Amino acid sequence: MPDGTIICRDNNEHIPVIVIEILSAYTWKNDYSIKMKKYAELGIKEYWIISWEFSALNIYFMNDENNKYELYDSYTLWETDDCGNEIKVDKSFSPVLFPELVVDLHKVFDLF
Repeated sequence: MPDGTIICRDNNEHIPVIVIEILSAYTWKNDYSIKMKKYAELGIKEYWIISWEFSALNIYFMNDENNKYELYDSYTLWETDDCGNEIKVDKSFSPVLFPELVVDLHKVFDLF
């Protein structure tokens, strides 16, 4: 069972187009192996894995030639400056399937 899904209304099979998993110390291995394989078998095109620990989001997109996910892009709230200090940066991203939708990465991680 995923932590979150996005389902399009015109999808007759009720299969999500995007599945979202939030990593934890107990689930990360399953999120990157068993669940990733299962979602690919179901034909879910886009798979997001969110790490609260690292304030990071990895977006995977289905390669239709081999029916496996490939890393599309990674986003993080923190970057390291020239002195080695971590600084918070302004970032946004768009789902692969919905490029017109722009999501502020801060809003993803400022939920709590």
